Amino acid sequence: MLKNNSTAIEKDLLKMSREFKNTDYNDVIFFTLGEIEEKEKNIPQALTYYNLSVRKSVSNPNQKALSFLKMAEINFDLTNYQPAEAYYDSTMQFLDTRHEAYDDLKIKTDNLSGLVEHLEAIATQDSLQMVAAMPDKQRSRFIGEIIEQVKRDEESAKIAEQQRQRYIPDQNDINRSKSRGSTFYFYNPSKKINSFQIIISIYVLVGNYNID
Repeated sequence: MLKNNSTAIEKDLLKMSREFKNTDYNDVIFFTLGEIEEKEKNIPQALTYYNLSVRKSVSNPNQKALSFLKMAEINFDLTNYQPAEAYYDSTMQFLDTRHEAYDDLKIKTDNLSGLVEHLEAIATQDSLQMVAAMPDKQRSRFIGEIIEQVKRDEESAKIAEQQRQRYIPDQNDINRSKSRGSTFYFYNPSKKINSFQIIISIYVLVGNYNID
């Protein structure tokens, strides 16, 4: 019965979201839809609705902050610390400093940023060690691929920077990024890694500065 009631409510809310007169309230509508899906344990759909709430929020920064916070908390509970840190950071950008939870969230965001930085440092070292163990020719070819990837990422970053003020991280993008990064850290496009820093780090480890 509860599921049926939830389904009926969702249908009504989705219908409301398509009506022009409710445009200014779409952020609240999608936030409510996200809460319904979260209670039903349908986490992927809940994240989709929370993300839509953020995208539809044009004049309600506190609602945008609460939607970011929901995505942050979900990812944190799933131990997806990197996307969680990004969402907590976005929460703090929009949350009113007078909000009762502001100080606690600020402490949590700062602590999580430190944890993510530590995890990224470990991932970088693991990747460097892996490359250092490669045969010379394979390493050189791999480095070339890294450089080309970094160039593409830097070009994408330039485009993204032009739209920075209205950029909202998409959950699917984050998942794809995590998937690539789980294989090799340098292929994670969310990391601002300079190609020369990569090459220097690798060749310091192997003690070989000649690229075939």
